[in-house]
Amino acid sequence: MASRQQAKKKPPRKRAATRKAPAVKRSASVALTSGIHLDQDFLTTVFNVARIGICLTDENGYFVEVNPAFCELFGYTSTELVRAPGMPGARPFLDFVHADDRSLVFANHLRRIRGEPITAYYPFRIVDKAQRVRWLEINAVLLKWKNRRTTLSFLLDVTERTALQQELRQGLIEREAILDNSLVGIAFLDAENRVKWNNRMFEQIYGTTRGELIGRHAEFAFPTHDDYIAFGRAAGQTIAAGGVYEKELPMQRQDGTRFSAFVSGKAIDNADLDKGIVWVVRDVTRRITLQRELSQTLLEREAILQSTLVGITFSVNRRHLWLNQTLARMLGYEVADLIGQLSVIHFPDQPSFDALGAAAYPMLASGQPYSTEAQMKRKDGSLVWCQVYGNAIDAHDLIKGTIWTFVDISERKRAEAEIHRALEKERELNELKSRFVAMTSHEFRTPLATILSSSELLEQYSEKLTANDKKEMFESIRAGVERMAKMLDDVLMIGRAEAHMVEFNPAPLNLAEFCERLVDETRRTKSSAHALAFSFDGPRRQVVMDEKLLRHALTNLLTNALKYSPDGGTIEFNARLADSIAEFDVVDHGIGIPAEDQARLFESFHRAGNVGTIAGTGLGLAIVKKSVDLQRGSISFNSRVGKGTRFTVAIPLS
Repeated sequence: MASRQQAKKKPPRKRAATRKAPAVKRSASVALTSGIHLDQDFLTTVFNVARIGICLTDENGYFVEVNPAFCELFGYTSTELVRAPGMPGARPFLDFVHADDRSLVFANHLRRIRGEPITAYYPFRIVDKAQRVRWLEINAVLLKWKNRRTTLSFLLDVTERTALQQELRQGLIEREAILDNSLVGIAFLDAENRVKWNNRMFEQIYGTTRGELIGRHAEFAFPTHDDYIAFGRAAGQTIAAGGVYEKELPMQRQDGTRFSAFVSGKAIDNADLDKGIVWVVRDVTRRITLQRELSQTLLEREAILQSTLVGITFSVNRRHLWLNQTLARMLGYEVADLIGQLSVIHFPDQPSFDALGAAAYPMLASGQPYSTEAQMKRKDGSLVWCQVYGNAIDAHDLIKGTIWTFVDISERKRAEAEIHRALEKERELNELKSRFVAMTSHEFRTPLATILSSSELLEQYSEKLTANDKKEMFESIRAGVERMAKMLDDVLMIGRAEAHMVEFNPAPLNLAEFCERLVDETRRTKSSAHALAFSFDGPRRQVVMDEKLLRHALTNLLTNALKYSPDGGTIEFNARLADSIAEFDVVDHGIGIPAEDQARLFESFHRAGNVGTIAGTGLGLAIVKKSVDLQRGSISFNSRVGKGTRFTVAIPLS
């Protein structure tokens, strides 16, 4: 009813407008369907000035008037748009509307004509002359224009705004999807700690259905009220200070089961905590279980690695980053002493360190393991033999490090050395056997031949031989027998000494008289080409010595001096007696001893390479050495080929 009464009161306003008509009678008037008349000049001015598109269309939708802004929107000139129906190129407004929006625009047009209510503004799309789609927002009213029913439409280009709205809407949808499908639980709590929003993962973590948590108080997530209070107190202080609160703690699902969670929270606005807090929750139960299992496994592996009998180290650029106790003990260090140290610290020297690296790392880079035996230096400077084995973590990138194992093979090396020495001894024994056979076949043959020939002559020609001839033959037989007996005594002496069957039996002895007797015995056996010079320096008193062993040593030295001076000359024998030691020098000027034979001079059956046809067994100096050693003495010599030899024997007094 109120609308009708308002309509009856409008005619007086119309009469008032009629009375003002003479002032604008040169201008045509436009009547609104509601009865309002507008001046045509006014409309023309609005058309030309307005920055929004304006058009007048007839009942069939053909353009009657369009303003410049409208032409700019559609990309056509007014001449192309404003054409009477039936004219070439005449097109109704609806032709320019996007096909998907035509039904909407047409339906609203019909409602407007029927006077039905429609939305004041609504958007739709058009296709301009360049075939670009534009979004427009329209508001239209019905008018009478030159006694024709027309529609006045105002069109605003909202393409950019619509695109932004669509992008924003799409962005919100995408962000909602991202948040909802996140692998972590996310919830937004209001100032009262009630859930205003949460994603699906948050519900999955706590075992609830979709939307079930909205409005619930955060205490539901905690095992006890005290847990909630303690957490809130700690978190509130951090968040109120503008920080991010993070904590790993036990929480509770909807069904009451416990789990481990990592929680982090931050306020929407640090200055206004009433705006709420965003919380992120991650179920870390599996991670903690794995960490616990990994920690246990690492402890077990560490115990195994530390208990193994093999030294192990992990190194990068030949620097120890980890090693076990076994290796540290093997090298005489504490583990902490070697961590971070270059491995050169336990090599004997820099060259050996460089040599192993030069040999090992090209093999490791080719993907092959490296193995060698090398000596390592302990902290105290002593050396230990190790079997060293290395392998690269990544052969293509050695900077990732290498694993090295060390096995102490010192005992094996010592055993190998013992075996080597035993084999060498066996070889030497075999050589001795060969020499002994060669010596006996040579040295025994000569006296045996003499004995045989002399005995045959005595047997066959005894009656024809003179007494002197018989005497010489008997002396030859006696000399051959003595020579063979001497050789057998020497062999027995060496054998007994090797078997440790020769005893050291010191007794009182007048050394000066002993030496003089020995000189007399030697003079009786020497040739006329030799001279024997003897001197004794010291008190002529009794000392405690083993006469038998001393005789073995000095007799062999004097005999050799005579034997290896084939051209004759003087043999010097000097004895010196001090308070605690007796020294003896035997000097000849014979053939001397070549340098290459001097190292093996005291070995059984060894003879120098320059002895030629001089008879000998190679046992004399071996007997000398054994006799001196049994008396805890020492023997040394100095010799030059062709110039002679000096032997010096020192015997401590018992």
